[in-house]
Amino acid sequence: MKKTLLKTFILFAFTNLSAQDITTGLVFNLSCDSSVNITDGETLTELSSSTATGTIVGEIETTKGPNGTANSAFNFSSGSHINFAPAAITDLPLGDISADGRSYALWMKTEVGDTRMQIFSYGTNLRSLHVHLNINQITTNAGQLNLGFWNTETTQAGPFSDITDNTWHHVVAVVTKTTDGYATDYYVDNELTETVNLVTTDIVDTQIPTTGTGYMDFRIGGRNTEDASLPYTGALDDVRLYNRALTAADVEALYLAKGNTLAVSEVEIIKSFKIYPTVTSDILNIKSNVNLKQLSIINTNGVTVKNIETPTQEINVSNLPSGLYFIVGKTDMNTSTLKFIKK
Repeated sequence: MKKTLLKTFILFAFTNLSAQDITTGLVFNLSCDSSVNITDGETLTELSSSTATGTIVGEIETTKGPNGTANSAFNFSSGSHINFAPAAITDLPLGDISADGRSYALWMKTEVGDTRMQIFSYGTNLRSLHVHLNINQITTNAGQLNLGFWNTETTQAGPFSDITDNTWHHVVAVVTKTTDGYATDYYVDNELTETVNLVTTDIVDTQIPTTGTGYMDFRIGGRNTEDASLPYTGALDDVRLYNRALTAADVEALYLAKGNTLAVSEVEIIKSFKIYPTVTSDILNIKSNVNLKQLSIINTNGVTVKNIETPTQEINVSNLPSGLYFIVGKTDMNTSTLKFIKK
């Protein structure tokens, strides 16, 4: 019965993912791919239908992305950032939240420092018509996300999460309108970690000016002010803006698109452990906050290829054929299933 359940779930998961179109409503997509470092004054083009062109300020190094591919992510340091003209981005979500909602998604890799940083910002230099996503580095609240997007620039404090550990994490903020304000769902690594509600009538429904007083860039890597304050230090990849609310399946599809594993579960399962790296040729590391009684590795045909009766912090999978696998962990109370790829 267990084998049948797992195979049924695998089929459902892949069918569900293949049906998602993660380009619908996409208004901005910075891929962060470059074979060489990009220097001050150079330009690059994002991948949405707007094909907006951004200008580099400072020097941005290329680095390995979340799936381990070389030159597939950007590393920001010393105040480096990228400026885009907001007017060049068709349907850039700003002002009042429409019935369709809006979403912000990106991969990030940073570590604890002594300040907060602005990952991106766009809109005017006034509190109205401004959008930003902050990440706190400060030790006392490292990892907290803050999304601000309305008239008084009230910020929604997102989750405190382990996302300042200098490893890659996928972050998504999905904003929807409610009867008395807004709600934001924060996803970290394909998990809905927190929903924050804001009661407010302080909203706007206009567009940012294209010239003159109040005009500011759409900036990746810091606050879009002349003094370039709150610079972001760390790596970014696959920065996306949508003028619709992504579904949980959409978030899942984005997470999988960069080669990371999907945390899957049957209806009764509660995830109780983590594995890393999710793409490996030899060693699979296990991190658990519970007492694992047994681990099993299952291929996509539902066949158990390895049983570990006494789980340790490392599992050698070098003898397995290349491909996708499920690892099932059992405790006294539940069973959890994760995925990894054997290179």
